[in-house]
Amino acid sequence: MLTSYMVGWHQFNQNSLSLKEKQVVYQTANFENNCEYCMPWHTLLAEQSGMSDDDVEALRNGNPLSDIKLEALRLFTRDLLRTRGSIEPYALNAFFDVDYGEQQALEFCSGLRLKR
Repeated sequence: MLTSYMVGWHQFNQNSLSLKEKQVVYQTANFENNCEYCMPWHTLLAEQSGMSDDDVEALRNGNPLSDIKLEALRLFTRDLLRTRGSIEPYALNAFFDVDYGEQQALEFCSGLRLKR
């Protein structure tokens, strides 16, 4: 089990998402899943990624982010988790409207798989 998790973690860290974007995915999943155990570690990683203190705190509380693209990623992640993968077309289009593509949608799904 641990080996599978570590392989998945490594693969997610090799994708095209930036360090900040990866932490948006992780922290949004942490918030939505009430993962109090994961939140402190990913808070540190979000800070190390160069994310502003305000945005780090917003992620911890499930609040909007200051960056439009990161906010679109947060909302897409949240909606995907809440609908258990049955994302509405408008939510997918909003994600694509800020220059994310199908590749990023698939890559970040691998990160969500790690946070279930």
